[in-house]
Amino acid sequence: TASTASTASTASTGIDEATTKAVSDAAASAARTVHSALDENPALLRSVLDAGGAAPPLQVLLSAVNSGSMPALARLHSAGALITARHLLPRVIVGDADAATSTSNTELGLDLQSKLNEMDGMLSAHVLPLLTQYLQYQPTIATALIARISSTQRDKDAELEDAKIEREVEKSVDGRKESARSIARRQKAVKDEKKAAERAAREAAAQGSAAAMMEDSGADAQKASVTSSSMVTAKGDPTDESNVVESAEDLYDRAVEAWRASCLPLKLAVEVAANLCAGSGVGSSGEYQDVDEGDDMMWDSDDEANLVAAAAGAGAGGNGEDPAAARDEKLFGDVIRFNIPNRVVEIVRSITSSHTADVPMPEVAVDDLVELLSKCGVCASNAAGSIHAWAGNTAESTQLWSVLCGIAQSPLSPSDSSGLIVAGKGAAISIMLALLRNRPGLISSVGEVELKTVLDLLGIQNDDDHSIDVRRDCVTLLGILCSEPHPAIVNGKICDAFLAVLAREDESVAIISQTLDVIMDMYSADEIDEGNHEATFRQKNVLPALKAVLPNFKRRVALERGKVDAESMEMWKECAINCKRFIAYKSGN
Repeated sequence: TASTASTASTASTGIDEATTKAVSDAAASAARTVHSALDENPALLRSVLDAGGAAPPLQVLLSAVNSGSMPALARLHSAGALITARHLLPRVIVGDADAATSTSNTELGLDLQSKLNEMDGMLSAHVLPLLTQYLQYQPTIATALIARISSTQRDKDAELEDAKIEREVEKSVDGRKESARSIARRQKAVKDEKKAAERAAREAAAQGSAAAMMEDSGADAQKASVTSSSMVTAKGDPTDESNVVESAEDLYDRAVEAWRASCLPLKLAVEVAANLCAGSGVGSSGEYQDVDEGDDMMWDSDDEANLVAAAAGAGAGGNGEDPAAARDEKLFGDVIRFNIPNRVVEIVRSITSSHTADVPMPEVAVDDLVELLSKCGVCASNAAGSIHAWAGNTAESTQLWSVLCGIAQSPLSPSDSSGLIVAGKGAAISIMLALLRNRPGLISSVGEVELKTVLDLLGIQNDDDHSIDVRRDCVTLLGILCSEPHPAIVNGKICDAFLAVLAREDESVAIISQTLDVIMDMYSADEIDEGNHEATFRQKNVLPALKAVLPNFKRRVALERGKVDAESMEMWKECAINCKRFIAYKSGN
């Protein structure tokens, strides 16, 4: 890392473009390797901290963060490595077991706090300013880059079509010895048809929007400078590089490269910010122990005892305190001061407001933006859960909620086959869900419009992984809303939506599990309890629906064995066991 960082610093002076790119790529790869290697690896960090020499590793990473000549990805990966090192410090200094309980009252706790303060100062002075530099989405630039991809993609497709026609003509000539006049006539007919199609497309674009027409005119100007055939050199000396004319495919590749050079640093900056906002909390060190289930339909009784014992153990441990919150308070104060979470929310708002489903977008751009929106949702959700001072008072939380509602309520067009709009709404929903979990007072801000928005998202038919995550968040959010007193008419609407989910034969196991959990919570109160919705439960025939879905759910859970992570499998099994008990309880009433 030190070697590549040093070399990259001089890469821009006296070195050709190819060498500069190679050195920059090497620097980015080195920083990425360090960033990845440190993840959940306190042993490596311990070695890094013990390393001496003229260039201690953490100082090298800091130098990379501050170096304006380093490529953006190398600087951001170096920043991410420093954040990871900071979050791992409690586990390195006091150990995994003690990190969850240590306080500043112990000698180890004092040493830990001293080193955390040192690292926090480093992050606040160098890493947070770098993140603010890259946590920006500029719609004008993004739209121009996307338009360039679209234009060059059309030219590339046209070039490929021309090459295909030429091959067909050559094949026809070879096979039939066709006359030159016949060939010319057929080529003219093909070109006339192509021109007519292009004319019709231009007329349609002109009727669509002035902006689209301007983009097309710019694309036509660029196209005029390039030969329509697959020729790669102009007339003249074939060895003279100044005469080289790039093919349409080369121009397309350059357009994609320019887009990714702009988009990748933003995605990485959001990812680094997400880790920053997660804090230094230590998760459970327990590992899932898989057991032999035997018959697919006979695991209930065996696992039930294990699950009950695990739940009892979890309830007995811990005193409810969160040492990580105290450790991270100063750092999170600086995170808010640099406006990191709000910048991330603004990225989501900016993307969803500047790109609509009615304007076609190249697949490469859609994929990057969907991924970016997902990362933004994770980042802001981490902030909502860990940084309690973010939107900590009523005025700030209400304002943030209003912004997120505006994003979630953006029109959901049937033509959004790319899923970009769903991804934007999903990011907003995930942040709203995290806020509701950690800012209970916001529940009163949910009105009829927000409820309709969530129900509409739950009803989308897309089955890709991202849509499944969005819909699962919708189910969870509805469950939180139903945990508070609400009128029977609202309960009925939510119940109808849940029953529709359970009725789908191809529904995701994850969504079925989440829906069953919420239904059991929603109707756990008996008829004699205050605020119960037993009347809706009976009127909507929820019990027969649960009896019908449970056998198939258990069968599908068993089929997922070995295909999903252990935590998901455990949750689904527990859901099935609870559902069986719930059915028995309700049947007895």
